[in-house]
Amino acid sequence: MTDDDLVQQIRLRNTDALMILMDNYAGAVHCLCRRILSGTGSPEDLEECVSDVFHRAWQRIADYDPERAPLRTWLQILAK
Repeated sequence: MTDDDLVQQIRLRNTDALMILMDNYAGAVHCLCRRILSGTGSPEDLEECVSDVFHRAWQRIADYDPERAPLRTWLQILAK
């Protein structure tokens, strides 16, 4: 499934697409969150931050514009 397909399906509230999004991008989001939180918080705090990014993506998918940034970049902006 392409990023465009994922976005389309998430906009249709397909939870399977959200799971695929998480499988595809959890590593990148986790690395960024770990760098942001370095030296603070617990491993559970880090996992909660990663979950929060994907929750926010689910809620704000209508705001995503593929002409402004790739999906990975948009998720990283949400993480910041």
